[in-house]
Amino acid sequence: MDKQQLKDWKTIMNRRVEALRMLAKDKSPVEVADKFYKGHKENLQRALKEFRSEDVPFMSAILDAVRNERLLEKGKGNWVQKARESKITKAEQGFYMKARLTGYKVRDGELFEIKDEIKRVKGVLHDFRESTTEPLELAKKYKLALSTIRRILSQQEYKGESVFMGKTYKLDTQKGNWEPILTLEQYNEIQSMLHAPAGGSRLSKLLYRWKNGKWVGRPGAKELANKIVDLRLKGKSSAAIAHELEISRTPVDRVLKDKRVTGDDNFEALVDKDRWERAQEVHVPTFYELEEKRSAERKQKIVTYVPAYRWEIREKMGLTKIVANFLIEVLLKDMLKERPDGLLQIGCKDFPNKVLATRRKPETQRIKKILELLQVEKKMKLVELQQKTGFSEPNIQKHISRLRKMGILEREDYWGYRIKDDWAKRVARWLSQPHIAEL
Repeated sequence: MDKQQLKDWKTIMNRRVEALRMLAKDKSPVEVADKFYKGHKENLQRALKEFRSEDVPFMSAILDAVRNERLLEKGKGNWVQKARESKITKAEQGFYMKARLTGYKVRDGELFEIKDEIKRVKGVLHDFRESTTEPLELAKKYKLALSTIRRILSQQEYKGESVFMGKTYKLDTQKGNWEPILTLEQYNEIQSMLHAPAGGSRLSKLLYRWKNGKWVGRPGAKELANKIVDLRLKGKSSAAIAHELEISRTPVDRVLKDKRVTGDDNFEALVDKDRWERAQEVHVPTFYELEEKRSAERKQKIVTYVPAYRWEIREKMGLTKIVANFLIEVLLKDMLKERPDGLLQIGCKDFPNKVLATRRKPETQRIKKILELLQVEKKMKLVELQQKTGFSEPNIQKHISRLRKMGILEREDYWGYRIKDDWAKRVARWLSQPHIAEL
């Protein structure tokens, strides 16, 4: 404490002591507030409350400095020391002399239960001890701050004792309307769980808790661990096991990789050691092995579909454009070949001479519509085709020109087109193919 701070605290503490002296002489709070706090009664109340709160570390340090440096001595007595001794005397008589305890209100050192709040305190203590719920989960469940949860779990007042000024005092249940919530054994059990050794931290939150000097399985941990090992013995991967049991993958990996679940290093055995070791020998295909196998199956299926266009293969196999093109590009290196218009064929075979479909699905749909109209109407003009198909003039002209070059259509008179007789059956057969008919 530097000189300026010391001077300031002398002024503040002198003011508080003088206020106490005036109140002790039956002066009213209004008179005291007028003299020291410009008539603000609430400032007087706050100042005296801070003066009494010796459990606050910052105020305790200031009061220690005041006492050690004998700053407030007046006459023969030390007021700070007298106040301290008075509090200790009250604590010895069973009064509660600290800051407010969660679940209770404090009135002149007596504890009075707050009905709704004490229910939450009891719920926190019960869930942590019996259900082994973690403090963070308790904070969410009871809508309390995590620091409040930790304070509830560690305070001795709930077993009927209070630590004040470094000493433990027995609280008198007659001072207020309260009863101890915990027995000594229950309190010690909670403290043991709170201050568990760090050695089992990775397993403790998932499968174990520290109790009576040993890592004991949490409720349901043994059944869960055995289900995980059984599924691994059936050859299932960690991801598949987690999905089937509807849990995260972390506990699955812990059970399958941490040998302590078999009972090593002061841990309770959750799984039989022989079964756990057999599970280690089971080979589970990796993601890359599974992908390689699936790719091989898809490539084999693609080969059975050719001759075909890429869009036909995508639709039949239900693949995305990226996946289908990747597999086809791999096959083009050694098994398939591709014609300029996009038709895929096995490399050792000749391409079909006449193909009605095109590289892209929208173009095939337009050709199909044109041929279906010509099948029904026998002969149509370009304008009529444009009106009934709804296609633009450039599109109609492009497809008509292509079909004429392939020898499928012929023109009888001015802009009148029809399907050639030798192509009529082949067009009907092509239109009836399932993958074309469903377009």
